[in-house]
Amino acid sequence: MTKVSDVELEILKVIWDKEEVTSSVIIQEVEKFHWSDNTVRTLIRRLQAKGAIKRSEERRVGKECRL
Repeated sequence: MTKVSDVELEILKVIWDKEEVTSSVIIQEVEKFHWSDNTVRTLIRRLQAKGAIKRSEERRVGKECRL
């Protein structure tokens, strides 16, 4: 099982709350943490690399999670 960091978990919480979500929506949802757009996109890429999430055909981050 792949471990995720606490900040990656915050991204996952947003994804789990939605059926499908774009990176722009995730950025808006985690605004309270004052992370840059690039930071959020990096966290998304890390989660994809870990196999925790995958990108759908429409280039949206899907809800699928294999933790």
